[in-house]
This record gives sequence, C-alpha cells and structure tokens, in this order.
Amino acid sequence: METEWSEFDRQEINAQQRQIDEDRESETEFESCDIEEIQIIERPGFDGKTLATADVIFKSGIALNGLRILKGRYGLFVAFPSLGGSIDVLKMRIRMRIQAAVLRSYKHKGVMA
Repeated sequence: METEWSEFDRQEINAQQRQIDEDRESETEFESCDIEEIQIIERPGFDGKTLATADVIFKSGIALNGLRILKGRYGLFVAFPSLGGSIDVLKMRIRMRIQAAVLRSYKHKGVMA
C-alpha cells in the first residue's frame, strides 16, 4: 500500500531531515540521543485525531513512550506527551529530530494519512 503525502508533508519532512543532517555534522552533545528503534502502533479512529502512537527507544536505553502522530490542518505532526508542570526537558532541536524520525518511520510503514 502506497502512502499518499501532500506536497506540504513532503516539504516539511525534507526540511526537518536537512536540519537533522546539519545538526549531525557539528554535533557531539546529542550523541546519547541517537535513536535505536521506533515502534509505530496504528490507532485509526482512536480519538478522532490520532492516526498512530509511537514509542522511541534511544541507544542510551531511555524510552520516550506515548508520542501521538496527528493529522492537523497543515499536515502531519508529532505531539509529545506532557511531563506535567512547567518542565520542558527536550530542546527544540531534539524534538525536531525525533519528530522527523517518527514521521519517516510512519511513512515507511505504509500507513495512509
């Protein structure tokens, strides 16, 4: 089954991938955040908005569970789980990197959006 992607989705994923590639060239501080595995669980009709959920496992052994893949007005995006309070542990560059990897994994799984 081939996934249908809007031009905006393709441009967004490509832009995020370029950013990831640029970050990798000059980055050593994020080595512990290298992704080992992404598990995608399809959830069609789960809550009317969520297409799938994802769990990300990093090479350091840390797992980030409960990410939601959503189709918004401007295309697909990843919603990160709330940590509660005002704590925001993940830097934007790491979030973008994780989002691009999750959407790429979702795309290669062949899930229709």
